[in-house]
Amino acid sequence: MRVGIAALVAAPWLWLAGCATPVEGPGGAEESGAVHGYLSVERNSPWEQQGQGARDVAFATFLRVQEATDPSSVARLVGAVPELPAEGVCRELNVQEATSMPLRTMSPVELLRVGEVTVRSGTSAGKLVTRAYPDVAHLVSGVVYTSSGRESPGASGPVTFEVGGAEGVPGFSVEVPMPPVIEKLTMNGVEVGEGQEWLAVGDAVELRWQAPQEDVSLPPSLGTVVEPDRFFVDVSVIDGRKSSRTLRCSGGAEARLQVPLQITDQTQAVTLTAHHLRTVRLTEGQIRNEIRLDAARSATVRLGEGEGVR
Repeated sequence: MRVGIAALVAAPWLWLAGCATPVEGPGGAEESGAVHGYLSVERNSPWEQQGQGARDVAFATFLRVQEATDPSSVARLVGAVPELPAEGVCRELNVQEATSMPLRTMSPVELLRVGEVTVRSGTSAGKLVTRAYPDVAHLVSGVVYTSSGRESPGASGPVTFEVGGAEGVPGFSVEVPMPPVIEKLTMNGVEVGEGQEWLAVGDAVELRWQAPQEDVSLPPSLGTVVEPDRFFVDVSVIDGRKSSRTLRCSGGAEARLQVPLQITDQTQAVTLTAHHLRTVRLTEGQIRNEIRLDAARSATVRLGEGEGVR
């Protein structure tokens, strides 16, 4: 994740409390153009610590876009939402695609200040800091909200977003419980977390995972839409020249995928990060907000002489 920033997100027995609760804040006459908010938390924990040692990283972006502009395309451009391949597909990240939105087709986009944005989890709380977004061809400018880097470790409970409100954007408070992590992930037939040396030169890479599935029911009065959960694994490889590449593999709650890479004598390390992502859309009020919560677990694979499943 980065300034420009992308952030993912997910949740289990998900509910929202105090959804879109108005808060008095500075404002004024609403300017032309619709406002879309994107708020997210990624809670990442080391695989071997069984959920302990988790740390939350939060982001928030509020876009004011003109009617002719697709907000989802702009959100991807500024990194407010993750790039997810279709289920059953592995795709390399940070590769510019020909289908990216040409800047010449865009109307001007503002990244708005909305007052203080606070994220609470358990007994910890932190105010997000505003960072200036680089002006892109005089079309995208303003600020994004990011974690300060001094946050306490994430708790196991729900996450609360509190937005103060400003620039015609009303304040609100939203509480969203996190989803469960993917508990079982195997690479080449060996379960992650066992600490074995089980990748060797010449191995192809196969991933399998299983994740808990949940029925999510939210009161209609909350004005929410819960999208189907998404599951994906990032495979990051560092070679002897210290160059790295990351492939993102997407699937259902149970998946088996062949990753388009092979272990070579230049491979130095392989890191796996498994994500359970849930998206909730808030449809009430003037602002169209999307909450994304991502429960992630990371492990570094040891290289050795083991027999890979090819």
